[in-house]
Amino acid sequence: MIAGTSAGTATVTVTSDADNSKTDTIVITISLAEVDVTSVSIDDGATLSLETGATHNLSVTVSPADATTANVTWSISNSGSNATIDSSTGEVTAGSSAGTATVIVTSDADNSKTDTIVITINLAEVDVTSVSIDDGATLSLETGATHNLSVTVSPADATTANVTWSISNS
Repeated sequence: MIAGTSAGTATVTVTSDADNSKTDTIVITISLAEVDVTSVSIDDGATLSLETGATHNLSVTVSPADATTANVTWSISNSGSNATIDSSTGEVTAGSSAGTATVIVTSDADNSKTDTIVITINLAEVDVTSVSIDDGATLSLETGATHNLSVTVSPADATTANVTWSISNS
């Protein structure tokens, strides 16, 4: 009986005890046994939150660690979601509006081995850079007259564009 202990080749020779000129050989090629994938697991957990426009590199653990084919493919299950993913690297990019995307990782060796993560996309905070009273720096009114003041908040897509008016008399 012969057993392979590591990958490679071995030459086995048999020789007659009665006449050592009588021999035969066989070359045996030993290959690694196939190690099947038993599971894939996204290391980032079941959920992840990203702001619009942000990117994140998802990571995966393939088990067992010595699986013969440990490659995976990334995809997004809900078409029309507001995110994209690089199918080979797992880099997810959040789109420009709020929403959710379900990312799936699938073993290339066994497409029944999958895991998912739900990505929640939140609007990125856009800070106010300036406020400007549209009527200029001065305004003259007669007693009893009224005028509606207006304001421009920049940028126009500031997350919180609310203003508070106050007055001081001199």
